[in-house]
Amino acid sequence: MSIRVLIAEDEWVAREELAYLISRNHDFELCRPARNGPEAYERWRSERPDVVFLDIHMPVCSGMEVARRIAAERPVGGLPLIVFTTAYDEHAVEAFSVEAIDYVMKPYDPVRVQATLNRVRHHWTLARSGGDPADKAASAGVPILQSPAAGNAGTSVSLADGPGRPAGQIRLLLHHGGGMVFIDPTRICYATRVARWVEVHTDDGPVCVRTTLNELGERLAGLPFFRTHKSCLVNLSRVREVRPWVHGAYTVVMDDAQRSEVPVSRNAAKALLRRLRHLAR
Repeated sequence: MSIRVLIAEDEWVAREELAYLISRNHDFELCRPARNGPEAYERWRSERPDVVFLDIHMPVCSGMEVARRIAAERPVGGLPLIVFTTAYDEHAVEAFSVEAIDYVMKPYDPVRVQATLNRVRHHWTLARSGGDPADKAASAGVPILQSPAAGNAGTSVSLADGPGRPAGQIRLLLHHGGGMVFIDPTRICYATRVARWVEVHTDDGPVCVRTTLNELGERLAGLPFFRTHKSCLVNLSRVREVRPWVHGAYTVVMDDAQRSEVPVSRNAAKALLRRLRHLAR
């Protein structure tokens, strides 16, 4: 089954370039493109694509406005997936607020676009599972993390205190394929909320988490994790750089292989800087 894609972009060259990069993947099918915000919304309603690539700066109404309308009407945790495209990085915090799965900068880097498409495949598989995305992921060999409150002992995944470890030190017990694997929290770089689950980014790759950021944060209490945004939790010991943004907001660059950038809301900025200064002592 193909993953149906709607591209909403007012610039012809950018639209054609993105369409070409996507078309190289035979499991993706392109719908008729949209050239402005209202057309993008109407195309979504008529075509019902699985993923919408939205340029943030479009005539009449912005891609962000279109995303908010779509998010208000789609099922919780359902399709379409949202990916923003833009030549500016100032809207990344807003992108997280509508649970976009990615944010791609222009001009397009083919390697970066391919990484986004791989991410789309993963989330599309979860969304297609309907009521229980974690079960679908487990059957595909994707690691799943489930909070203790979500199930009984013997569930596919749990959070556990390791035997012989200092009190309060937590490790994650993950069900990976047919076996179990422990991951130390120091190998967690950051976590983001995606619809009804959380995606934890570790040194070994992303892990699908059947919990909430609040619950995950509580389980990691006492460790250097900080909620930079309502949709983001970061490991402060893995922060490589803090960059100022507009209107008092920041972005943090993590020390993972991708040098991932995670948004920091204006309300969280002061507390973040205070915590980082404390850790640096």
